[in-house]
Parts: sequence; structure tokens; C-alpha cells
Amino acid sequence: MKKLIYIFLVFAFTTKAQDKLYFKNGTLKNCYLISVAKDVVYYKNFDTSATTTETNKNQLVMLQTYNGIRYIFANDDKKNKVTALDSIKLKQNNFGVQPFNFLLGRFTFNYERLTKNNKIGFMIPLSISFNPFESIYKNAVDTTRNNYKRNHGTGTNIISGFDVNFYLGKKQNLKYFIGPRFRYGTDLFIANLEGYSLQTQFGLKFSNPTRKLESHLSLGFGFLRIVSLSYANRINPKQSYVWYSLNYRIGIKW
Repeated sequence: MKKLIYIFLVFAFTTKAQDKLYFKNGTLKNCYLISVAKDVVYYKNFDTSATTTETNKNQLVMLQTYNGIRYIFANDDKKNKVTALDSIKLKQNNFGVQPFNFLLGRFTFNYERLTKNNKIGFMIPLSISFNPFESIYKNAVDTTRNNYKRNHGTGTNIISGFDVNFYLGKKQNLKYFIGPRFRYGTDLFIANLEGYSLQTQFGLKFSNPTRKLESHLSLGFGFLRIVSLSYANRINPKQSYVWYSLNYRIGIKW
């Protein structure tokens, strides 16, 4: 009878349920838990082992004891950082102006709609073209002023098109972007030129996620195709010409 009891105790001892450690690298370790401190978990690899091993909590996902109690470990700093970022709702709309275009005879307004993750923006520009030589520069001494009246045209005209901006980078305050830029219309500043241009645009977006103002600075390279021109006798309207643009806009997002 004593022998039977001894065998039963040995069997119960060897089949004792073990605690489990779940590591962030995907491994699972069976062990015998000693204690859980503030930053460290102490355990033994074997119940009869005299050596105690310790593991930092930031290496663990979860601890499950032999009786089913679970301890979930999380990196508090990382968790708070993600929560703070997720609490900011990304704004998808932007209405802006290009103030320096006024010196080139354009009132330019832009509306941009971004995807939910702010990775792609679709922008529609609208420029009201006018002859600056009849308003801004009218007081300048120029003996050919009458020619400017004739060649640059009078009144106003429209230039429009579209941009597709692909925003890159992980920083929230600074984004790089690249994308196609298309324009069509009549520019009274450049000899009453009617034509269309296609460029590839490279730029930077300066934007604070918690503020409404943001600005864009970009440089575009491409070609221009002329439809009509006051100087048609000097320039072939059927030929394409190298074209570039330097653009700055400031806007309000919501």
C-alpha cells in the first residue's frame, strides 16, 4: 500500500501543470513562476532547479499561470504614443491661394481633397489671368507700352487643370510629394498665350496635424504645347517647348 501511495505522489509531482510565458518574438516557454516584480518576471526552468531566471516584461506579451490566471504586458510609452496619434483626426480638405502668382498676372485658388490616410491628394486649381502691364506695372517707363496692350490682351481669362500629389515620409510636420500637374488656359502675361502644359511636380508640404494652416513648395518640370499666341509669327504653335514652374501655396485645412 505504501508503495502505491509513493508511486501516486511521484506521478502527481511530475505532471504538475506549468506556467507559460508568451514572448514578443513568438516563442512560448513552459516554466515555474517564482514572482512578478515591477519590471521583471522571475521563474525556474524546472521545479527542482536551484537556479532562478529573470526576463524583462518588455520582452513578454503575456504570462499565464498553471491555474489559468493571465497577466497582459504592454509597453506603456508606445501605447500612449499610438493613442495620442490616433486621437488626431486627419483633415481631408484644403483650400489655398498662391500669393506670388499675382505678380505674374494671376489670381490663383486651389482646392485639394486627400484620402483618409492623407497619402494621396487630388487638387483642382483655378487661375484668373489678367494683364499686369495694365495694372501692376502701368507706371513703369516703357516706350513699347502700346505693344503690350496689343500683344498681352485685355480683360481676364481662365487657367485650370488638376494635380495628383503622392505624399511620402513618416514625419507628420513635413511630407515630400510627387505627382503629375496639368494646366490649360490663356495666360495674358505671356503674350496672350493659349495652351496646355504637363509637368512632373516635386515638392514639400509643411503641416502641423493639430493646426489648420499648411503650405506647399514645389518645382515642376515638363513641356508646353501652344494652341494660339499673339507672337504666332515668331513661335511655331505646333511645337512642344520645355516648361517648368515654381509654386508656393498656403491654405486652410479642415
